[in-house]
Amino acid sequence: MGCFKLFFNKINTNNKFTVQVLNKIPLWLLAVLGAVLLWAGWPMSPLPIFLAVGWIPLLMAEQRIAENDYQGRKGWRFWRITYLFLLVWNALTTWWIWHASEAGGVFAILANAALQSIPVAAARWSKNRLGNPDWAIWLLPAYWIAFEYLHLNWDLSWSWLTLGNGLAYWPVLAQWYEYTGALGGSLWILSLNILIFKIFFAKEKPKTSHWLTTTAVLIVPVLFSAFLYYSYKTPEQQAEVVVIQPNIDPYTEKFADSPNFIPLEEQIARFIQLSEEKITLQTQWVLWPETAVDALVGEENIENEAIIQQIQEQFLKRYPHVHLLTGITSYKLYEDASTSPTARYKAGIGHYDVFNTALHLQYGKPTQIYHKSKLVPGVEQMPYPAVFKFLMSFVIDLGGTSGGMGSQSTRTAFATPASVVAPVICYESIYGDFTTGFMRDGANFIGIITNDGWWKNSPGHRQHWAYASLRAIENRRDIARCANTGISGFVTGRGDRQQATAYWTQAVLSKQIKLNNDKTLYTRFGDYIGILAAVATFGLFLFSLVKTKH
Repeated sequence: MGCFKLFFNKINTNNKFTVQVLNKIPLWLLAVLGAVLLWAGWPMSPLPIFLAVGWIPLLMAEQRIAENDYQGRKGWRFWRITYLFLLVWNALTTWWIWHASEAGGVFAILANAALQSIPVAAARWSKNRLGNPDWAIWLLPAYWIAFEYLHLNWDLSWSWLTLGNGLAYWPVLAQWYEYTGALGGSLWILSLNILIFKIFFAKEKPKTSHWLTTTAVLIVPVLFSAFLYYSYKTPEQQAEVVVIQPNIDPYTEKFADSPNFIPLEEQIARFIQLSEEKITLQTQWVLWPETAVDALVGEENIENEAIIQQIQEQFLKRYPHVHLLTGITSYKLYEDASTSPTARYKAGIGHYDVFNTALHLQYGKPTQIYHKSKLVPGVEQMPYPAVFKFLMSFVIDLGGTSGGMGSQSTRTAFATPASVVAPVICYESIYGDFTTGFMRDGANFIGIITNDGWWKNSPGHRQHWAYASLRAIENRRDIARCANTGISGFVTGRGDRQQATAYWTQAVLSKQIKLNNDKTLYTRFGDYIGILAAVATFGLFLFSLVKTKH
């Protein structure tokens, strides 16, 4: 016991010296240091340990501001440091949005950092109103996760930097997401930051219990995750799936207004030729990418549309056992604008909606349709179109997938007698709770169709590929991922990424993927951690309002 006391006394002595040194670092530099640490731990970095300490510089800055006299402007000073911290993190991690839109990329980084700063500043405000008790540091996880839950579920959603996504590169660490989803990862990361901060940098002397608690919070989830990973039982039922990567440049070749536009008939011929390289008598599904058919196809009588008939006659008629999941751009006509808040009007056509659509085709069988429902703010939708419809024309133009698009309120899984696929379209794959809706509709594997060429050869498409591992783990579903270009490949139910294609290459892949009909705790209950955090935050905020400041 004496050895432990000597060890802790030595640590405490070193802590005081470390804190004295760090107190000399300017507050703005602490903010930048924290942002760099978070970036260094983010996918595709192999060092997620940095996520466990990335928030500590901000906690140190808050402690210093609380202890010093800033002429009553402590809140304003802390918000500026918080905003700088979040701004640099957003910029370092998502700078690649610039490739799709310079102005849109700058706005997204500035606006998202501002939104993220609100729960951090609110947590500090509540902590101050409550008299700065020692436990109040834990307001930060509650407020932050409540914000992440809101950010996943409103029209201004840009949830790329949900903290729990930081474990995507290492699926072996995130196996317990089948119980908690990514918000459970956010709670874990923030908890580690607070516990480590309280040991090494807080004013009070750490107790032995602090060390034991921190060690347990760090080690137990890792060991439990490793146990789940290595004990995972692969389902027996399977289906052969083919995915293609046609590698058509979205800026210069894909769309009709592109300078080197490839006629749609030639694009379809390329899709067919690639598909036929891997199709066998056992193939159940072929996946083509998002907006593979960019012909503005009418949904009212879709089977008679010329481009759909071309696919049926030239491809599916030869392979009547094959089910095709493809992206298209479609439209639906309305009698009046009141039918849909996103409806457009054009003389000679009338009122109509345009959709980023997933289509299920089989020769001689009825067509199934799903409309992308998580739309990129400012690119595919104007937030809250019923209110801001007059601004619809200002939506950023990204070729054939933009302009204030329509959506649907429910998920639609595509069913066959042997398998059921969740047709997840591009950006939708970063939404865990949203994706579970397909599994609740019966899907036993996930098909992600996307076009990641907008971001060019940047971390964007690699992060997007890694995030698929989290959706696989949360639902214990295999994933077939089909990208126009970017990364196509497969993900197992325990999150292992396989057969990843290189960027900017034509490719075709095939795999016997596993089908799972079981529902995980997360599949059944979704982001319950976010709901609990939101309820707790609402109550704590009200309590802070009526509490007399000490």
